[in-house]
Amino acid sequence: MTTVDSTTVSTQQSSTVVRKLDVLAAKESLRDVLHRYARGADRADIELFKSCCHPDATDCHWSSNGNAHEFAGRVAARERNRNR
Repeated sequence: MTTVDSTTVSTQQSSTVVRKLDVLAAKESLRDVLHRYARGADRADIELFKSCCHPDATDCHWSSNGNAHEFAGRVAARERNRNR
C-alpha cells in the first residue's frame, strides 16, 4: 500500500495510474508532432516540418517516396510559390 495525499492506494492501482499517465503522455507527444507537421506544411516552414521526423526517415506521399527531409523541402517550396 502507498499513501498519496492522505489516500491509500494499492501498488496495483498506483501502477495502473502510472500506465495511464504514460499512455496520455505518449498521445500528447504524437498530437504535438501532428500539429507541427500540419503547421509546417501550411506555413511552408521547412525547419518546423523537418522537426517532425528523423533525418533518415522515409516519407511516402502521392508520387513521392524517399527521404522525409527532402520531401519537406519540396512541399515547403511548393507552398511558398503558391502563396506568392
